[in-house]
Amino acid sequence: MIKSTFKVTVLNAYNIGWLLYIVIPALLTLSDVFLASHSVSFEIFAIFGLSIAAWYLGIWSYFSICSPSHKILASKEEYLVPLRSNRLTANTGFTIIVILILSMLVLQVNSLYDGFDSYFSSSYGNYNVDNVNSFSSSAAFIIIGSIFGCKMACQYRLRLNQFMNALAIFVTLFWIAGGLRNIAAMLAIGFVFMLNVNRRLPTLTILLVILSSLVAAAFIAVFRNYAIMALLTGEVNISEIASDAASFSSRYLDGEFGTPYRVYLYLKSTPSLLSIVPAKSYLLDPIINLVPTIINHERSPTLSVLFTYEYFNTTNPPEGLGFSLINEAIINFGFFFFPIPLFFFGFIIALISRRNERSFHHSTSLNIFSVALASVSLNLFRIDFAIYIKFLVIIFLSAQFAYYFCKRFS
Repeated sequence: MIKSTFKVTVLNAYNIGWLLYIVIPALLTLSDVFLASHSVSFEIFAIFGLSIAAWYLGIWSYFSICSPSHKILASKEEYLVPLRSNRLTANTGFTIIVILILSMLVLQVNSLYDGFDSYFSSSYGNYNVDNVNSFSSSAAFIIIGSIFGCKMACQYRLRLNQFMNALAIFVTLFWIAGGLRNIAAMLAIGFVFMLNVNRRLPTLTILLVILSSLVAAAFIAVFRNYAIMALLTGEVNISEIASDAASFSSRYLDGEFGTPYRVYLYLKSTPSLLSIVPAKSYLLDPIINLVPTIINHERSPTLSVLFTYEYFNTTNPPEGLGFSLINEAIINFGFFFFPIPLFFFGFIIALISRRNERSFHHSTSLNIFSVALASVSLNLFRIDFAIYIKFLVIIFLSAQFAYYFCKRFS
């Protein structure tokens, strides 16, 4: 009997994102299409269906036309060079990076939440806006990249390896406790990917992980609306959170993974489509957004922010709306040509994924980039491309620095 397996690759990390954010919402609209004959539901099903087709056409085009040979790429660069000692204090570079990670974690809490009491007692979204700058907003992604780099540098040292596993779990739970679901998911996804890259896992295991993630996402979505201190002090009990989570999980399109569905409805109700130069948000905005505000004080908002302004007809919106790669493609190229960027996304992700598979043990930089790319895989479906690239670049550069710093000074 042949067991069905799932290979852990960059491409499949993004395929899971497509399943959760696009495929399942598209299938859920079928009931409205057949039972209620809602024209909007049919339109969403058609738009999402074309998006899925464009993505997989891009993947098919790469593998059928441009896929490289099966020969493993050669490189003189060493992969995961072990540290000389197994003791934390004997590895100066490793120790310094770990101290920086913990210091930045404290800095993030003190600058954005005015201390740990406020961090654990505030519901999600309540933070000190006045202290938001390029550094404080990037701290979490520097932490994520630094953890990846340290983990890769100590791969062959059992004690250091176990220490990094414990640190990654601690930081993930710390962020979840503060309601920072998105960055906690980035760290968890990248770390799990790094541990299992190019391995074949039972498909049933992957399906159970996805199902567990759906339940966990609903639970955390409700949990972060309360403060953890409210739970610890008895102001709210766990049964109340569980009840709310069960109700929330039954409404898939109202949750995290229904973001593309909801923002498409927002797009339909906006007075007019934003007027931008086609492909500007893909080619120019990512570069502009990488320049720190300390240098570029008048940096223009990214497309998702402009879309929120347009929807509420004000530059001081009461809340954020989220965003999606489908909305961005439509705003750039219109309803007739929006599959174009989705086709190229599929092609490029397939290219990087296959190259990573073939050169996994020979190219440290490519492997680090692949881990960073996997860690932000779900963000492609919920933010605009400029912010997605910013997250990716910061995590990648931080991981590169941490890896080579540990390698040089340990």
